[in-house]
Amino acid sequence: MATINPFHYPNPVSPDAFVGRQAILRDISKALVEDPGASYAIVAGRRLGKTSILMSIGHKLASTRLSASSHWTALPIFFDFQSRSFDSAESFYACILNEIRCRVDVLAPDRPGDAWPTPVNLDSQIRVLCQSPKITLSQFQQALRQTLPQLDIPGSRVRLVLLLDEVDRAVTQGLLDNLGDGLRSLISSSDISFRVRLVIAGSRKLFDVVTIGSPFLNILRKCHLSAFDKSEIKELAARTDKFTEEVVSTVWKQSGGHPLIAQYLFHYLWVSAKKDLTAKTVTKLAMNFQHEHLDDIEGWAMAAGESGLQVFRILAATDGWLDEKEIQKLIPDRRSNINHDLLNLHCHGLIIHEDWQRYKYAGLVFKTWFDSNGAAFMDTILDRNSKSEKSAEKPQETPASTKNLASTEKPLGWPIALISYTLSSLLITAIVALIISKLISPEQFIPFFVVLVLLIMTILVGVDKLTGDQFLKVVENLINKIFHKS
Repeated sequence: MATINPFHYPNPVSPDAFVGRQAILRDISKALVEDPGASYAIVAGRRLGKTSILMSIGHKLASTRLSASSHWTALPIFFDFQSRSFDSAESFYACILNEIRCRVDVLAPDRPGDAWPTPVNLDSQIRVLCQSPKITLSQFQQALRQTLPQLDIPGSRVRLVLLLDEVDRAVTQGLLDNLGDGLRSLISSSDISFRVRLVIAGSRKLFDVVTIGSPFLNILRKCHLSAFDKSEIKELAARTDKFTEEVVSTVWKQSGGHPLIAQYLFHYLWVSAKKDLTAKTVTKLAMNFQHEHLDDIEGWAMAAGESGLQVFRILAATDGWLDEKEIQKLIPDRRSNINHDLLNLHCHGLIIHEDWQRYKYAGLVFKTWFDSNGAAFMDTILDRNSKSEKSAEKPQETPASTKNLASTEKPLGWPIALISYTLSSLLITAIVALIISKLISPEQFIPFFVVLVLLIMTILVGVDKLTGDQFLKVVENLINKIFHKS
C-alpha cells in the first residue's frame, strides 16, 4: 500500500498520475501532430480538470517525440494566463518567444526540465528580440520562421504547440480580441501556419458571453470535458487497496464524478485513522466539503445562472432520467434556452447525460447543498447580481432637478450676448489684421483680415471637428461662464 497520499487534492494532477479521459488525451495529442492537424478549445467549468489535461497533453507530446511515427514532432509550450497579466498582444508574443528560447537555445540559462533534447544556436537577432518587453506579430512569425526549421530532423519536422490555460483571464485583461486575431492568423493563414497548433482551455463563459461569433474561436475544434464516469472513479480509487467497493460506490454517488470532489473524498479517506471505512465516513466527509468549499459550490451555482438552476431544480426533484421535452414542460419560463443550460450544467460537472438524450443530476454533494440553499441563493445573490448588471448597463439619466437647473442657467439675453461676442471677435481680428498690414503692407489690410477669419474658422471646424450646432454650444458655454463670473 502506498505510504504517500496518492490523491492529488487540491492541485492539478501531474501527468504521471493522470487517470480517466484517455480517449480525449489520445485524440487531441494525435491530431496536433497529424498532417495537416487541428487546434482545439477545451471547455469546462472551474476545477473540472482543464489544467491537468493540458499538462498531460504536453507531457504526451514531449515523451513521444523520439518515437513519433508521423512526419511531425511537437515542441509543446504550456502557459497559464493566471500566472501573468499582459497589457497587449505584443507583450504576450514576447513572453512566448522567450519561453521557446529557454527550451531550444544552447546559450539559454536555466533550461527547464522540458527543454528540447538537442539545443540549437539561435540567431543573435532572435536573442535580442527575446529581451524585448513587446514584439509585433510579424516579428514573432519571423522568429518562428527561423527557429523551428533548425529543430527539424531527417524524416520529421517540428511543430510548435501552444497550450494556453485559463484563457478567460485574457478576456478580463481586455486582450482576447487582438490576441485572438493574431493567433488565428498564426494557425490558419500565415506562411508558417502548418508549423503552429494551439490548444486553449476556458469556461463556457468564454464562448457564451464575451466572444459570440468570434472568428478565432470558430476555427477551433471544441472538446467539452465532463465529470468522470463510474469506471474512471474506480480507476482513481485503484491507486490504493484501502477502499472497499462500498466506499468507492459512495464516493461515486456523492461526487457524481466531479474530479475535485472525488479527489477530496479519496484524499481524506486515505488519511483517515479509521480502519473500517464505511459509507457513513464518506457521507460525513461530503458534508465537510460543502463547508470547506462553499466558494466553489457557489461559484458553480453562479456560473449555472438562474435559468440553469431552474433546470437543475427539476432534475434534482427526481432520481430518474429526464429527456429535454420532459424538462421543458416543467420549466416556468418556456422561452429559456434549455440546450444552453444543459450544456452549461454538464460543463460544470453538475449533471450527466446519456448521449445528450436523457439527463440526471450528477452527485449528492451539490444536490444536497442546492436542496437546502438553492432557493435562497437564487433569491438573493443571483437577484443582486442581475440588478447590479442592469444598473451598470443602464445609462445614467440626468435628474429632473438638474435638468431644470440646466435650463435656467442660460442667460435670458444670450442671443444678444452671442452677437456681441461675435462682433467683439471680429473687431479683435480686424485689429490684429491692421497691425500686421501696418508692419508688412498697409494696402493689404482686407486680404489679411479675410485670411485671419478663415484661419479661425478652419481651426474651429477642422481641428475641433465642430458642427455649426456644436460651435454655437461652445460659444454659448463660454458666454455662460462669462456671465457666471460676472
